[in-house]
Amino acid sequence: MRRLHWVAVAVVVCLVASACGRKSEDSSSGGGGSISTTTTSATAPGTFGDLVNVCGPGDARGATAQGVTDSEVRVGTISDPGFTGSPGINQEFFDTAKAFADWCNTAGGIQGRKIKVDYLDAKLFEYKDRITEACAQDFSLVGGGGIFDDTGAQDRVNCGLPDIAGYTVSPQATMADLLIQPIPNPIGSQQMGNYQFLLKSNPSLADGVGIMAAAFTATKVSADKTKAAFEKLGAKVVYESDYSASGEANWTPFVTSMKAAGVKTFAFLGDSGNLVGLQKAMNDQNWYPDATVLDASYYKQAYPDTGGPTAKNSYSNIYFHPFEDAAKFPATQQYLDILNASNPKNPPAMLGATAWSAWLMFAKAAGACGSNLTRDCLLAEAAKLTNWTGGGLHTETQPAKNEMPDCVAIMQVTDKGFTQVDPGTDGGFTCNPDNVVSVNVDAPPGAKKGG
Repeated sequence: MRRLHWVAVAVVVCLVASACGRKSEDSSSGGGGSISTTTTSATAPGTFGDLVNVCGPGDARGATAQGVTDSEVRVGTISDPGFTGSPGINQEFFDTAKAFADWCNTAGGIQGRKIKVDYLDAKLFEYKDRITEACAQDFSLVGGGGIFDDTGAQDRVNCGLPDIAGYTVSPQATMADLLIQPIPNPIGSQQMGNYQFLLKSNPSLADGVGIMAAAFTATKVSADKTKAAFEKLGAKVVYESDYSASGEANWTPFVTSMKAAGVKTFAFLGDSGNLVGLQKAMNDQNWYPDATVLDASYYKQAYPDTGGPTAKNSYSNIYFHPFEDAAKFPATQQYLDILNASNPKNPPAMLGATAWSAWLMFAKAAGACGSNLTRDCLLAEAAKLTNWTGGGLHTETQPAKNEMPDCVAIMQVTDKGFTQVDPGTDGGFTCNPDNVVSVNVDAPPGAKKGG
């Protein structure tokens, strides 16, 4: 049987290490995945980047909500690493949760309350069950996400559980109430920064666009968004196809069809494992599109490690300062240092950095509530975090407005890793309102209160 590969769409997806069931915080540590870091100069405990007093001692008291006591705030992080078809998928959500809780609790907690994390392993197909658990025990979800989040999106809203999410996948979850994300990914917007940047030097990229997506509903919506954005920018879509979410035994027919259709720009929606298989088939036929445009989820070491030599002309949009340039950006270096010190199972990945920004939002908002830490207060304070950069980790966002950022760094993948190819003249990013294209696609409604 072929190894299953599954897709996570929106700000991000994928890989490495395993976990089973729901774990408590003290059982989450593992080996491997260490990275080389250069220790930054000392900062005050509980300060991250340009955010001061993220965590620290205090006198917040009271059992003000489910999961909140005088001494503790109990929160859940959901992910899928226990899925046997792809062990370790999105383990970086759990790695980041552990790293943040250790760092924050060492500094004194949130106004004196220590963070307790419930590690909720959905194993791909058990998302609804993990939401049921969280509804019974946790104050909030923080810094996670599940690939089949459509199955529990309404249950989460029905029980009043907030989610400061690492990512969402389905329209039901993306458009749900009681949700805030550090990097918004609204259903009506599509980030096209890499394509727009490459088009300037090669206008013929618009002459032939190909789109491939895994064959399940959430990816279909993303494919529709992508097609609508290309067409709104005047491009001609000449090839569309889906592929088995469990992978393909033979990618050659897809390559032959794309070549015959005259594909020059190629958008692939899926995980890096399937893309590596496809690009190896391209290499075998000595044919590649002029540009393969990818979302931020491909920014992870697994892609160049397994497919770098055959990843020709591949460019990913990211909203964070590249890990490769951490020496230039103190917050990025600090994140890598903290993560590495916690002995993560997975190497650094974009999903993990996004989760860290979500944890920072949670801590700042919860800290502002103090002894009035209720779910309503948490969401109200999180909505006040405008011009949000995660302490300097990423481009400025407006989470409460649910607006997609128009600033990106464009990363090309090679066998040596990732390299930023845009000039990054706007604080390390390329910013242009035209990078974000408004689209109108058919999608199921989001989870709503009283639904």
